[in-house]
Amino acid sequence: FMGRYKKAFSLYKRGDYWYYRTYDLNGIRTSAKTTGCTSKGAAQIYCERLFKDGLLWTGVSKLLSEYAKNFFNNDSAFVKDKQAQGKYSINTIKAYRAGLNTYIIPLAGRIRIADVNYSFLISMRQKLITQGLANRTINLIMATLKIITVNAQRDGLLAKNPFENFAPLPVGTSRDSFSVDEICLLVRSISDVYERELIILLALTGMRIKECAGIVSSDILEQNEFYFVNLTKQLIGKKYLPLKTKISRHIPIIPELVSLIHETPHTIKYIYQNINPIIKQIENAEARKLTIHSLRHFFITDAKSSGVNPLKVESIAGHSLRGIADVYTSFKPEDLTEILEWQRERFLLLNK
Repeated sequence: FMGRYKKAFSLYKRGDYWYYRTYDLNGIRTSAKTTGCTSKGAAQIYCERLFKDGLLWTGVSKLLSEYAKNFFNNDSAFVKDKQAQGKYSINTIKAYRAGLNTYIIPLAGRIRIADVNYSFLISMRQKLITQGLANRTINLIMATLKIITVNAQRDGLLAKNPFENFAPLPVGTSRDSFSVDEICLLVRSISDVYERELIILLALTGMRIKECAGIVSSDILEQNEFYFVNLTKQLIGKKYLPLKTKISRHIPIIPELVSLIHETPHTIKYIYQNINPIIKQIENAEARKLTIHSLRHFFITDAKSSGVNPLKVESIAGHSLRGIADVYTSFKPEDLTEILEWQRERFLLLNK
């Protein structure tokens, strides 16, 4: 689908002057134009300058949807080449593919590749902003489009990359989280037993929802009367895949949480659809951008503010901070009792 590379112009001499022709994507040459140059070298430089400035390409361009339709499919030349180089994980490819199919093609598929310029990028991003998407999500979608335009430029379909000097939106490092009272309200508002237990598990362990859904009974370990979740995988769709950080971790849990861990009867999409509307009923939920993922932020912020060693909290949460993994491997089960004490206190509150 990426096409065979064809040089953007050809030169020929007529009388004393050199002329150039461009091509459309069907390989048809356009009418000749003079360079005003009497030497081939000067004509070459002249045309290359036009091409760099975006003034050379005059042919009819393919639509963005025609060029990008199958760009991130598993069997595409682009994906196969990146995987051969050891680049892009399965999850990364899926994220790019989702951004392309869900946002880029519906919003910009009918745009000609030749018309994708800086002004178009600004307009495209504004449309995404008006949809209420988070800056991080918008940046990912625009990064997906950038990959496509870079390849279109290399294929000779764009004179220059429109993303030059196009800065991503700022992404704040602070994340809002639920309060203890809001978690209690959430638990009481959910009628489905599994979903209620899932909320408690996420809030008290800091696991991501796909990590929690991927746990099976054999992942529960017991050592010296301490229980751990041996977290090595996550459930995406119907497949067990490596963790986001690629690094497995042990999560200490109180015995009361062991009985809450079992195979999910619902898809992740179903859980989001059922729980997110309840979360939106919390005061200022939209302004605070509260989601199911905010339960993970609750674990991190509430445990730290309750006096739990921040290093242990970050380790259990699986944050890829420099040196964290090496330190965590040296922890003994008894070193994590403060985590278990915090879990027990919060568990009693959530089950009043």
